[in-house]
Amino acid sequence: NSNHWEIFIMQWQRRWHVSVIVPLGLVLLIANTGLLSFLNKEDPFVTYSRRLRSASEQVRDAHLYALAAMEGLKFEELYAAVMAAKDAAASSSEESRARISEAEGRLNEKEAKPRIHTFWEPLDNTGMTTESNEAMLRLWEAAWQAAGWEPVVLTMEDAMQHPDFENINRTLSTDMPFGGYDLICFLRYLAMSMAGGGWMSDYDVFPLNPLEKGGSAAQLPNGGTFTLYEKQLVGPGAVPSLASGRQTEWDRIAHLIYENALEHREADFWSDFYAFIDIDKNKDGLYKIEDGVLQGRRALTGRVWQQSDCGITEEKIAVHFAHDAIIRGQTRTDEVMSDRPRIAQSWLEMWATKCDIVPFVDAPMEISVFAHLTSKNAFQTS
Repeated sequence: NSNHWEIFIMQWQRRWHVSVIVPLGLVLLIANTGLLSFLNKEDPFVTYSRRLRSASEQVRDAHLYALAAMEGLKFEELYAAVMAAKDAAASSSEESRARISEAEGRLNEKEAKPRIHTFWEPLDNTGMTTESNEAMLRLWEAAWQAAGWEPVVLTMEDAMQHPDFENINRTLSTDMPFGGYDLICFLRYLAMSMAGGGWMSDYDVFPLNPLEKGGSAAQLPNGGTFTLYEKQLVGPGAVPSLASGRQTEWDRIAHLIYENALEHREADFWSDFYAFIDIDKNKDGLYKIEDGVLQGRRALTGRVWQQSDCGITEEKIAVHFAHDAIIRGQTRTDEVMSDRPRIAQSWLEMWATKCDIVPFVDAPMEISVFAHLTSKNAFQTS
């Protein structure tokens, strides 16, 4: 019947392939090689066969040689065509994988949580107890994490990885009128450079509104140029409580404020804050200033907030409950500096129930430069 004939034909084809085609290729190979050797010539196939590195390649080329003989083709032409097709397929697959990998990388960059750093080094004589300091740091981590950021705590060990740490630390420690707190404020820029740049805030700065573009490392405001966000209410400069910039910008700023400190080594007191004021006043344009942080003293009004109070938080990335907030803000008479974590948490909970989210407009740099001419609530530049 038909099934027997189909089986017979398949078996005959296999036997023909094994017993005739492959041996035929090998016979033609041997005969052709011997004849050409006798004539002191070399066939292209012999050249190719000398380059073979495995038995599987020899079997492949024997098949190709037999096929070329049966079809009346030159072996080298058939071989070149097969190899070209194989290379094209591999190249196409490689290019596709590269394109997919690149697209996934861009997607991951955009979808990754923005990262926020703070620099933590316990100090005495700050008006805060050890417990309140640790409570403030825990609140900082929890608040930024709840806002969709990835909080990262840097320490002196990170700063020490910078190649210029030893020189800068030695000079500022021995030649400058610095206390421990102010020295650390200079060294933290080295830590941020080693961390790869991005965002950094003081540990008493807490998130309010998101950035319109998300704030990831691929979407830093002002094209990654170093930017401070707590604009002074009066005068030049800005408070370095919240800052952003690409890695090379953090490194540039670390050296810029260090050199500024050296210029003022005869002063009774100097700090990174003073350096930013001096640089903005006398060397305008070396960093950007935006109005993105609400001063804590303005937030602490001494009364329960109403929706009408929310205007001052619109388009603000964060609020800063600095020491100054307790000194100049409206608090209870029995509240002291070490109460800052509790005061901050209470205010943040109140704000969340009263105010709507109004994102910070991190416009492209070429737009933000002129935005202050048209809207007092948009990007502000120094």
